[in-house]
Amino acid sequence: MRGALSRSPWASRHGLPALLAAASIAWSAGCGPRGHEPEGPGKPDASVGPDAGKDNDVTTQALFDSAVQSYGPAYVEAERKLRAGGTATEVVLRANLHHADPVARKIARVALDWLEGSAADYQAALDYLDSLPALDALTAAGVPSPLGAAGYLSMHFGAKVVDLLAVRVLKGNDWPHWRVAGVLFYLKEQARPSATEPLLRFAVETKNDEWRGWAIEAIAASKDPDLKNRLDAERRRTQALALPFPAALAALTPAKAP
Repeated sequence: MRGALSRSPWASRHGLPALLAAASIAWSAGCGPRGHEPEGPGKPDASVGPDAGKDNDVTTQALFDSAVQSYGPAYVEAERKLRAGGTATEVVLRANLHHADPVARKIARVALDWLEGSAADYQAALDYLDSLPALDALTAAGVPSPLGAAGYLSMHFGAKVVDLLAVRVLKGNDWPHWRVAGVLFYLKEQARPSATEPLLRFAVETKNDEWRGWAIEAIAASKDPDLKNRLDAERRRTQALALPFPAALAALTPAKAP
């Protein structure tokens, strides 16, 4: 590992946050919350009428779209609200398993996993990462070891938190260097194709060449049989948004993957 690791936030990663947030609307299947007219005398209450379920679905879809478009604490809060939404949320999340954007599909899958038996492992992994700065503050390095974090995650969770952390490292634009590195090393150790699409998006968006290199190593390690199609899809997305496609990522082909 290189010398002392920086705690600098992710701000260097997103050069065009406003453009990405606006343009990502084209990749969202939903729409904004439906407006409500004031309920006048004799007008039925829409909250208990036949369209009540549709209104709930529209509002939940807007929340999901917000999660797809957001980063940092805003993403974490949107995901939390989705998990707290109950049955109506599950219906919308399942519909978004067929979203046009593969990262949106992965976000829907992870949110459903929270509701379908993965909550204990997911929360424990996040709690572990959150606890490390205080535990390592008095060590010689002063910051957590990325390799140590990766090793702990692999030992205690295996591949059970791969999808969660693949999404979180993409969305974590407020993460310090050690946390980004530790999660990327963990994803490389686990080498699961299910992490490919969030890692491809991460590699496109990051401005940090070292992080991009580690993400590409994790993608290559998975030996994803569908890598070519996923690369092509991400390339088409960047072209549609007039974004650069990193040369290092373009060079990653199934034939050249180790």
